[in-house]
Amino acid sequence: MYKWLFLSVFTLLSFTTDCQSFYFGPKAGLTVASQKWDTGGGNRNPLLSIHGDVFMETVDTEGKGSFFGQLGFHTRGSSITYLNTLNFDQITDGYKFNNLVLNVGVKKRFKTEKKPTYYYGIGLRGEYTLFTNLSEFQNRSNPAFYPIDEFVRPFVYGISLLGGIEYKVSEFVQPFIEFSINPDLAAQYNQFQDFQVVHPYTGQLVTVRAKEIRNVSFEITVGVKFLRKVVYY
Repeated sequence: MYKWLFLSVFTLLSFTTDCQSFYFGPKAGLTVASQKWDTGGGNRNPLLSIHGDVFMETVDTEGKGSFFGQLGFHTRGSSITYLNTLNFDQITDGYKFNNLVLNVGVKKRFKTEKKPTYYYGIGLRGEYTLFTNLSEFQNRSNPAFYPIDEFVRPFVYGISLLGGIEYKVSEFVQPFIEFSINPDLAAQYNQFQDFQVVHPYTGQLVTVRAKEIRNVSFEITVGVKFLRKVVYY
């Protein structure tokens, strides 16, 4: 349901710019994903992944700012380090939430005679979780201590704070580099209650505490803006 909503909103955005000039293009880069857990649960580290988007942006002819919309695929999550009890080796793995992301917002450029052009902006994100890798952890010796798909929230939202540098190759082609921080305002995972399981080694009942997980991702992106220019006669 949500992914069709995202596609519908993005299509609507394209119609709103149909009668005026606008930029469009692809962008992709590196994601450094991290998570905030409200309970303990092991040694969690950043998770490295890649992301990609297609975007549209209005032309800022009066220097008041521009509107943008983008739709893409991003992986959220975190990595963990644990001890293999068979050979006592350390193993690094990660929780991966693969999300379809719609981001709409505004950009403002610094007025300067020098090139390139610097800008900053803010966006509002809506994300739909297409799939995760959490089922892989259920084959471990103590699967109840890992997150499970039943408590994953399929729809989350957050904000994006961004800044970047644009280079002008020509009127119609502008490559850019962008940096952003993307904190979620809603929890990606919400295990709202405690429950008890049998410990695989001791045979005793232990309590698995309720937990809530929120994503925070840092992204470095490169892209190219192409101008669709509308000329009125």
